[in-house]
Amino acid sequence: IVTVVHGRVTENPGDARDEEEIADRTQALLGAAEILLIDAGGLLVGQTPYTRVAVFGAVSSRGDEPQRATDVARAIAISSARDASIAINVGIDTGRLLVRRGYAGPAPSVSGDALLSAERLAAAAHDGEVLTSTRTARHLAARFVLEPADDPRTVRVCGPRSVLDVDHLPPIVGRDREIELLVCELAKTAQSGEPHSVLIIGAPGVGKSRLRREIVEGMLAADVIGFP
Repeated sequence: IVTVVHGRVTENPGDARDEEEIADRTQALLGAAEILLIDAGGLLVGQTPYTRVAVFGAVSSRGDEPQRATDVARAIAISSARDASIAINVGIDTGRLLVRRGYAGPAPSVSGDALLSAERLAAAAHDGEVLTSTRTARHLAARFVLEPADDPRTVRVCGPRSVLDVDHLPPIVGRDREIELLVCELAKTAQSGEPHSVLIIGAPGVGKSRLRREIVEGMLAADVIGFP
């Protein structure tokens, strides 16, 4: 079972910039999207002058492929929102794919319903939306605010859930010291304007990602930090 992310560029027909400038900006955005997909663990399986497609979980699975795919999909959509002339609309689906490694080149050959569904969702999205299938949405409800789209098979990803939403995120326990340390480091960064790094080490499943999400989403919800 893998998760497919399909990003598709759409242009604002009313934009006054010349075609060459728009084409350059399109390639810059898609290049940045490609880097985000690969850095998040995605396997790039397709690209055209207007699209990038990546699969999460094809090589190895960590069990969080839908969440990671959605995180990077939102980052891609948000990055394109800064440009009034261009938007990257993203479709996400989860399912079985047949992935064949190519011998003639680095790009693998991929086929399956999830690939076609993600493409359909990206085509249905507009203005930098992220749309998922209902089967992917089942994996996302604890972390993201979701709402029904026009198509009953489609769900719109609106943003991350606040850590204060106790209906969806259970309270974190036994991590008071770690939370105090992380909040202290964030406060130092806010006061000095200089970056501070903290390395969280622990065995798989002990809650490293949960701890990080508790801090980051809590600070975002409180409007203490933000993304550039």
